[in-house]
Amino acid sequence: PIPTSLIIVEGINWTGIPVDGFAHERPTLEPVRRLSHTLVDSGKLVYSAHFYGYTGPNHSGATGIGETSDPRYQDLSPTELISVLNRQAFYVASERDQHFTAPVWISEFGVGGREENSAKARAWFENFVDHLIRMDADFAYWPLVGWHENRRGN
Repeated sequence: PIPTSLIIVEGINWTGIPVDGFAHERPTLEPVRRLSHTLVDSGKLVYSAHFYGYTGPNHSGATGIGETSDPRYQDLSPTELISVLNRQAFYVASERDQHFTAPVWISEFGVGGREENSAKARAWFENFVDHLIRMDADFAYWPLVGWHENRRGN
């Protein structure tokens, strides 16, 4: 049957203290492998995750205070990136007939903003989009292009 409504469950964005030496991570959908959600009508469940190149599997995306020495997604090689993306989210849809199997919607992805035009950020974006295509993934891209003079939403 075609669902008339969907239940979208977003992955966990951050746990721990973002300081080197303390436990911290961006688990996304990894916990679903051990403990999935059970609905009366399982055909209505969709998992969601988001990825930005300036964050990472153990990096909050911060600079200065709160920044760790962990790699950002844009620091990973294409092979490492695919492995991490599959571990953190895409496995939920690609591993069939498991207690957690459900569609995954990538609800957000991108780079750090207009000023972010480094080769590393562009390569990450291209590698990420290529993986979306390979996985035939569903996603939302928010192409809001504006300007600001003082990062306060002019």
